[in-house]
Amino acid sequence: MSDPEEIRAAKRLASLILVMGGPDLTGLSDDELLETMEEVFCVAGDAIKMAGVSAEEVSKPLQKLGAAMAVCGNFDPESLRVADDGQGD
Repeated sequence: MSDPEEIRAAKRLASLILVMGGPDLTGLSDDELLETMEEVFCVAGDAIKMAGVSAEEVSKPLQKLGAAMAVCGNFDPESLRVADDGQGD
């Protein structure tokens, strides 16, 4: 059985990914979402290694991000959405 905290964190990340223009992962089942997030982090880890960045250099900003997300438990990702001015990109 999946950890409820992991599921909540994955759902928050899915909302942020969507708001920032990424794919909509919010409709996935809990198990599908956790599996997808695991794949995403593996790919991201490989990309970081290829860029020659150390795990230590990466861990500090990720810890800050995690702490910020924990503080923002009631964070509304819609608050990040930019209004469409009708002019396109």
